[in-house]
Amino acid sequence: MSSDAQKEWEALWNVEGLRTAREAAYRGALARVRSRGEAGEVGRRRPENEVVTPELAQAEVIFLRQAIGCIWGGPAKMTDEVAALLGYEDKAAFNQDQERLEHCVAGALPASRGDWRRVLLAAELAFASYELGGAWDWETVTGINEEAAILVLRAVQSKLWLL
Repeated sequence: MSSDAQKEWEALWNVEGLRTAREAAYRGALARVRSRGEAGEVGRRRPENEVVTPELAQAEVIFLRQAIGCIWGGPAKMTDEVAALLGYEDKAAFNQDQERLEHCVAGALPASRGDWRRVLLAAELAFASYELGGAWDWETVTGINEEAAILVLRAVQSKLWLL
């Protein structure tokens, strides 16, 4: 990696900047809860197949793509049980859909509310679970340190949980 690229990478994963972004995402989620609460919409299930486009920061897109592609495509081994938890018939169905989900996260393909729920849960498991995901290998495989990753994950959760 060139020194300019290295500086860019380090700036992207600056913990203070990520902490600020995470707090902003949380405040945005809180505002959405309040507005939906007044409208009587909190807790109401929205259609899973409705296409939605969350506003994700560059670090959030990289984090999600690393979780879906690098971790589930590498050290984490998908099982039929985990695939079912994600809403797939079996691990083969997840494996077939993995590349499409990466493209959805990158903004190259439309994604439904159900797609975003699957992406979020897969990323949570990939990052945090030693048993089911790739937590042991996260930093080695992705290049994203754990402290930065948890801040990004929390920001992503704040943005995606209300879709």
